[in-house]
Amino acid sequence: MDKIDDLLLKLEQLPKGYISKKNIYGKEYFYLQYKDGNKLVSKYISSKDLDELKKQLEERNRIEQELKDLFAKEKNLNSLSPKTLSLSGYIMSGDKTVATFDRGNLVSIDEKLAPLIVKRTHDLVAFLSSRVLDTSRTNARILKRILNIHGEDDYLIALKNHATSVTDNYWFRSVNSRLKYKDVCLESDIYNEISLEGDISVYPKQPKLSPQFSILGSFEKCWKIHNNQWWMYKKGSKEELLSEYISANLSHALGIPTAEYELIDEYIRSKNFADKYNFEPIASLFGDNDSFEYVFDGLYKLDQKLAEQYLYIIWFDALTNNVDRHNENLGVLRDKQTGEIVSLSPNYDLNMTLFARNKTLNKERDGFINLFLKFVNNNETVKNIYKSLKCPCLDDKIINEVLSKIDLSDYNFDLSGYLLYRYEILKTVFNL
Repeated sequence: MDKIDDLLLKLEQLPKGYISKKNIYGKEYFYLQYKDGNKLVSKYISSKDLDELKKQLEERNRIEQELKDLFAKEKNLNSLSPKTLSLSGYIMSGDKTVATFDRGNLVSIDEKLAPLIVKRTHDLVAFLSSRVLDTSRTNARILKRILNIHGEDDYLIALKNHATSVTDNYWFRSVNSRLKYKDVCLESDIYNEISLEGDISVYPKQPKLSPQFSILGSFEKCWKIHNNQWWMYKKGSKEELLSEYISANLSHALGIPTAEYELIDEYIRSKNFADKYNFEPIASLFGDNDSFEYVFDGLYKLDQKLAEQYLYIIWFDALTNNVDRHNENLGVLRDKQTGEIVSLSPNYDLNMTLFARNKTLNKERDGFINLFLKFVNNNETVKNIYKSLKCPCLDDKIINEVLSKIDLSDYNFDLSGYLLYRYEILKTVFNL
């Protein structure tokens, strides 16, 4: 692998393309020509640089052939599909190569810095597919049609955007590309009105890189720049928006790290909490299995502090009846330089809590509370950790401070009583 990495590094430093000759008024002129995306670039070569450039291009051809031979020896490609076989290139972290693929097959990987889903699966298609818009959303399908994307596999859509995202610095660079991170770094919130509202009145004639291509989830939403920072804007019913806003403020008041939320008209927006870190969903670590037991055990093996943070999150889910916690709406934050997992992500994606679905807010020990308590009571490690943790303090004063920020006069329920009833049941896990 070291030899392959050395050759790849040398290849990056050499020019690409071929030399063409033109005869103009009886005099010969030479040009270096190469493809940059779909664009053919032509650069004049002075006579003093011609011989050296020829040597560099010959060296590039030699290295490419050597790499081809090494790739063929390293891997058995028989099990790969034709589309996957065509994928050759590099997963990048900024401008650093962290994984190399030849025809869809992993050749080398930086175990410290590579995306977690690549470390777990060694699968380029899995990485690309995790970074593409959810086409179950109406506006996502509109965006596809406008950009003339038809019948494409998810991972091919991701490639059109170089698999970029505003929540991390990973991207995909094809084997013949000379792009740098500055060339693909997302700095414009283009297509945000299409993604959020389906508004097609204004859009560029030529497709452009956009953060909207990597948005997951079934609710209409978009990334938008506000005060020079990225915010996620989301639509929903009044009950969904209010429930998310209340839950986020309550989570913060209880000392649980939480994304920053603001209510604006018919939207709710949350600030990107991963501007200084790489965010990766729990699914990248554990796949789709989102059972309490499986996720807790996996996090506990990685770091007990992560497991403790998770126990606070799911305790709060039981308090607010958040039955929508899955492995795509919880994640970890990683240091961009070292790859170290710093912490769980802040609490977010809370629009299915409280009265978003339960309009009556009955004071009863429901199935979700029972499921959570069963998990705690059946796991001695979990019970002992909860005993060592501090129970969040919830009372009328805290609830009233949170609710004072919004108008609930249209609703005839006792939200404070509902929360305190559930709290009295759930605080027992801290002294079982």
